[in-house]
Amino acid sequence: MMLLALRRLLAPIAMLLAGLSNAPVLAGGGPENVLVVVNVNSPDSLAVANTFVHLRDIPPQNVVYLDRVPDAQACGVGAFREHVLHPVLEAIEERKLGQQIDYIVYSAGFPTAVEISNHLEQLTEHRTDLDRRLFGPRASINALTYFYGEVSQDSASFMFLDANWYKRRVVRDFLDRPFVGELQEKFQAAIESCQSGDYRQARSQLAEIVQQHPGQVAARYWLVRALAGEEKTDLALRQLNLCVATGWCYRTFTKNDETLDNLHDDPRFSEIIERAPNKLFGDLPTRGFSNQQVWSVNGWPNGDPSQGKRFVLSTVLAVTRGRGTTLQQALDQIATSVAADFTQPQGTFYFTRTSDVRTRTRRGQFARAISELEGMGFGAQEINSVLPAGRTDVLGATIGAAAVNWDDSGNRFLPGAICDNLTSYGGVMRANASQTPLTNFIAAGAAGASGTVVEPLSVPQKFPEAMLHVHYTRGCSLAEAFYQSVAGPFQLLIVGDPLCRPWAVPPRFEIAGLPDDQTVQGEIELTLTPDEDSPPISRFELFVDGVRRAVAPPSRTIKFDSSRMTDGFHQLRLVAVDATPIGTRFHQSLGFHVDNQGDSVQLDIEGNGAYQLGRTLLINVAATCGESIEIVQNSRVVARIEGREGQLRIDCEQLGQGPTTLRAVVKLDDQRQVASLPVQLEIIP
Repeated sequence: MMLLALRRLLAPIAMLLAGLSNAPVLAGGGPENVLVVVNVNSPDSLAVANTFVHLRDIPPQNVVYLDRVPDAQACGVGAFREHVLHPVLEAIEERKLGQQIDYIVYSAGFPTAVEISNHLEQLTEHRTDLDRRLFGPRASINALTYFYGEVSQDSASFMFLDANWYKRRVVRDFLDRPFVGELQEKFQAAIESCQSGDYRQARSQLAEIVQQHPGQVAARYWLVRALAGEEKTDLALRQLNLCVATGWCYRTFTKNDETLDNLHDDPRFSEIIERAPNKLFGDLPTRGFSNQQVWSVNGWPNGDPSQGKRFVLSTVLAVTRGRGTTLQQALDQIATSVAADFTQPQGTFYFTRTSDVRTRTRRGQFARAISELEGMGFGAQEINSVLPAGRTDVLGATIGAAAVNWDDSGNRFLPGAICDNLTSYGGVMRANASQTPLTNFIAAGAAGASGTVVEPLSVPQKFPEAMLHVHYTRGCSLAEAFYQSVAGPFQLLIVGDPLCRPWAVPPRFEIAGLPDDQTVQGEIELTLTPDEDSPPISRFELFVDGVRRAVAPPSRTIKFDSSRMTDGFHQLRLVAVDATPIGTRFHQSLGFHVDNQGDSVQLDIEGNGAYQLGRTLLINVAATCGESIEIVQNSRVVARIEGREGQLRIDCEQLGQGPTTLRAVVKLDDQRQVASLPVQLEIIP
């Protein structure tokens, strides 16, 4: 059953709206891409989720409530799969969200560590050359979610120190090892043909590979070399142009590539290659994330699942037990992170250097990160102390010490900052653990922090590289920045708002043609107007009631037919995605009522919208159709009444503290339902 669910998870959804394309999505990073997982038995979990869902405008369909979450800081991998991971994956499949979910994030109230002793035995049994101490018997909940495919299939490969193929690393064999298995052998034969001067044979072999894997730029670049060797200049330049369009970003390397000497005198060569960014060869460029992408062994997106891996970004929104923060600190952190989006803050990044092995492990990365940050106009300093002191401009910090007293340092995090401390037990949340926990930085105002859930030893692949801050300042989300920076993240607990994007530049636009909260019939035409100062838009994505229905080119009008929808309230969400490799997203939402059949349902809650925990809500409902009415919080049915009208009560404790919404829903059949206008509530302590 579960393997079937995994295969279906990314299956294409049916295109339900006429005239629009269902082209593949190339980047993620908005609220419609996030699935929030809630422990219904934890008041803190409900409170954190309510706040995050409200402030981030998460669609109701993207919230999953679980009622059998293990009640411990650590659980076994079997319990994690059965009671957490598999129910989440099944919910994604049932709700037809497979093509849009790029993030699975956990509210408070979940085990942060998972026992993986059996996987460790499996790994060391097949690889006797491995040092068992490097792997450890625990993994973090977010890492096992990131590696959901391998974990569901009971593979231990997620434990390798290079298991994360989305990680942006320096790949010295970038052009030589883009594939695995038999295809890599075939590719290697083509390279050898090219290197021996048999360009015709190489071209034939490479053309076939490129046709099958058009997104793998390494194969296409070798095809350019073979065509240049055959002196097929026009074809070679055409393929080089496609390389640049696919993301080739190594201008100086290409100019100095002697195998392309036959092309250098052609003016088209200079014109093409000047459009390519000038990255250090093998240094993978910063990219936005998508679960639809298959990430190949050389770190490049590739369309064939047999030639790469799919992941799903994951963080824990808050830890409020053991060595965690208070609930209020967690809620404050979420509010501050959301407010930091798109603000372009200015300040300084600090990298600490001491004699401690915890800083020596990453010291060699500092110069490169500092150079990149300074090149973008930021302050960046390497300092000879455990912490900076009295600095109120901290945009980010990479430090390494067993004991860190941030509160007494006089430092202040600016909104959106990431702080990463390399130490053994930073991610161990049990109350009697030693060393400074990552949650201290969250309590002090950081948007995100990380730490390992078990003794990791001083292995740099397990911790974020200093380039974490570079990916972040280039416009990536917090989760994208973390996972692009860690080669072997299986022990790393990441806590924070995954969508925080202080340096992203949103592709803003306006919608005309459908005023908010209007009643409609028949075909609707929307007019979209991009802001003059916004980045170019590559596409629009259309969501109805939280589900992505179609993808459209950046045209000025979009049409959809409301007669194909059930009556009642619906939410339309249009998302603009910019034309950069990061794919920054910006959305606009509209609520509207469909009235084609005369079906409707009404929800009324007595009171002023603010209700105290411990009290009950008095709710009145009435419908013109159906046999019963459900009261729904996001995706969760919290009450039901038989018949077409009536009155009922709901305990506020059931909904949880914070802002939330309720809807009345009438099920017409398994596929169709009529929904009321959502009613906004505030549950206060």
